[in-house]
Amino acid sequence: MRSEDEIENKIEELLNNFYRRRIDKLNGLGLMATLKKKNPYLFKAIGTEKASEIVENMLLAFMSSSDEGIFGDAFFEPLAVFVSTGDPAPSSGVDIVLQDDKKYTAIAVKSGTSVFNSQSKKKQETDFNALRNRMFKLQKVFDPVIGYAYGRKNQRENTSSAIRELAGQAFWQEITGDPDFYLKIIKLMKDL
Repeated sequence: MRSEDEIENKIEELLNNFYRRRIDKLNGLGLMATLKKKNPYLFKAIGTEKASEIVENMLLAFMSSSDEGIFGDAFFEPLAVFVSTGDPAPSSGVDIVLQDDKKYTAIAVKSGTSVFNSQSKKKQETDFNALRNRMFKLQKVFDPVIGYAYGRKNQRENTSSAIRELAGQAFWQEITGDPDFYLKIIKLMKDL
């Protein structure tokens, strides 16, 4: 397990990367092109009439949706790999591997619990199956896991999928062995 100082330094590095990517996203925003895609009737219906309010609301909506994706890629995924007791994964679609003499656990790190549509869920299953086929020669139990950095997810008992889904506290405990790690992330973010 890494020290708190190492984790705090990594969190600061990852947050700075997130902020840089966020600014880059804003710098690449074309206001006129974005305005052309917006529904003027919706703005009227919700009581937004001033051009400045329309631009502000549009920017807030744009940044809110892009921030979630950027934060997952720039913060949660690299942090999970950094603090994990496992190793970086040898294939695409999987981020972390935990293994012992009997079991090979492949973990795909995702930001929150609502990241999948049906097509991306199938792609994740395909990625797990490809790795399962390559790892067959190890003669270990293959344990595919989707780990969500935050939120709650109830593992379904009667599911046709062999993929486990862990969220929030359960996910961070699985990869670090620390039941309170999810709280340490917030604590170590401080005022960065």
